[in-house]
This record gives sequence, structure tokens and C-alpha cells, in this order.
Amino acid sequence: IVIRTFSCSFDKKNFDSLAINYSGFFIASSCQKTYKIYIWSIKKGVLIEILNGHESYINELFFLEKNLKILSSSWDKTFRIWEFEDYNKSNYNCICEIFRTDGKILGTCLNPNSKEIAFFIQNYGFLFFNLILKKICFQN
Repeated sequence: IVIRTFSCSFDKKNFDSLAINYSGFFIASSCQKTYKIYIWSIKKGVLIEILNGHESYINELFFLEKNLKILSSSWDKTFRIWEFEDYNKSNYNCICEIFRTDGKILGTCLNPNSKEIAFFIQNYGFLFFNLILKKICFQN
């Protein structure tokens, strides 16, 4: 059995949402105090990236596909798709697409086919988003 502890050098982080990518090389967690997403290399055991942008509690994180692509949803009424280009190289770009909703995102569920995601929006109900077409396919 191998036990590995991931940490960061910042004071008093409260991590909650957790995701591991399909290859098992990366782990991500959100911090409820800073509204940032932290990404660690499992192989190296080091923090490799901090994603900024959300303005409120991040309630869910998912790795999408086999690439280093992360979906985050938040009480700030947004969900974001963070995509890393050339992440195997020392210099890489992270592109963030922001999608706005009419209320706080209280719950998120990824379809096992990784093509759709469902959101439960406060005071509005359900919203289904097609990840391929990047558009809402159903809203009640």
C-alpha cells in the first residue's frame, strides 16, 4: 500500500471538491476559502497549477475526457471548462470558458458518456448542457 499526502505551502486551506483524471496522473481539489482550484501531479507529488476565477464556493469538479480538461461549477452562477494545451510540456496554456446560469449551481452530475452534464440551479430547476455542442439542450 502506498499512501501519499498532497499539500500546499499556504495557510489554512479548506479543500472539499475532489477529482482524479482518467489516467490517474492528476488530482484536483477546490478551496472553499479562496475559491481556487489546486492541481497536483500524483506521480511527482507536487502542486503544479492553481486556477483562479470563481467568485464563490466551488461545489463540484470533474475531469473531462482523457485530456487535462476540468469542469467546475460554483455558487457564483457559473460553470467553467478549463482546458490545458500541451500540458506535457514545460510551457502550456490554460484556456477557461465561462458559462453563466440564472442562479447558484447547487448540484452537478456528469453523464457517464461524458457528453452531457446536468446542473441543479437554485430557484430554477434542472439544466442539461451538451459538452460537444457547448449549448443548453434542456432547461425546465
